Amino acid sequence: MEIETTNYMSTNDFVHQNKLQEKAEELFGKDWVAEDDVEQIEQLLDNVAPNKYMVTCYGAMFNSDYDIEVRELDCTTNYSTAELRKELKRRGYQTDNLWHTDDVKIKYDCESKEAQEVLIKALNNEATIEQVNVAIDIIGDEVFNLKKKDELR
Repeated sequence: MEIETTNYMSTNDFVHQNKLQEKAEELFGKDWVAEDDVEQIEQLLDNVAPNKYMVTCYGAMFNSDYDIEVRELDCTTNYSTAELRKELKRRGYQTDNLWHTDDVKIKYDCESKEAQEVLIKALNNEATIEQVNVAIDIIGDEVFNLKKKDELR
């Protein structure tokens, strides 16, 4: 399904322009109401064309008539790091502390390709992965008091 890549005023505007009334009712219920426009548009897009579009809201909601932009994801487009982080976060990835080749290059005299290989080996290192899993267990158990799935049975 092709979606019109343009700016929209609201979820209602998006649904109407793209003839998604039935899909909106299926996802949000028969008498649905436009609430969090960006989130609702993202849910609709994920349902009709997963991983194909990006939704961005410019400024405070409703500063102008067309604050919500829907555009096609294209690997050749130069998205900002902030936009890419936001998209990854929306898909469930933790993006608060991404590592960059510069983190290696400030310590070592090397090219970007070598720095990338250092990062890959360091972050895929068994000890690093084990430490992250230990930290997840400590934070999940002690800070958030979560029950492990195997304990729920």
